[in-house]
Amino acid sequence: MPAPILVAIGVSAIGRVGDAYAQNQKLLPDYYAAIDAGRLPIQRGIRLNDDDRVRAAVIQELMCHESVDIDAIGQRFGIDFKRYFSREIEHLQELQADGLTCVDGNRIGITDRGRLLMRNVAMTFDAYIAQPTAATTFSQAI
Repeated sequence: MPAPILVAIGVSAIGRVGDAYAQNQKLLPDYYAAIDAGRLPIQRGIRLNDDDRVRAAVIQELMCHESVDIDAIGQRFGIDFKRYFSREIEHLQELQADGLTCVDGNRIGITDRGRLLMRNVAMTFDAYIAQPTAATTFSQAI
């Protein structure tokens, strides 16, 4: 289980308190100016909704364990995972054709080859990022 509080230290760091995330200033001068003024160097923040929590859990599983147990996530959040993420699973099958993921029954996994582009695989589940084509995704990562 994730810690309820994650302290963000440094430029562009992301912290968490409960269901709220905050990102520090991205530029060093802005970061230092906030600290010098006695303020937290936060640039932006967001409070998670139900969809955000589901997606965060899937992304965390992919990034930390290189796989997702579809049934476990479905039970944890009371969703039909394959229906809820039908568009994302379609995209993962494209990545599977490239040898980056393995979508097999109850499990989504990142292959050894896919480790290099793990963030791009996880981005599939990020609702705040417009899903680019495979060509633009890989060129941005490399």
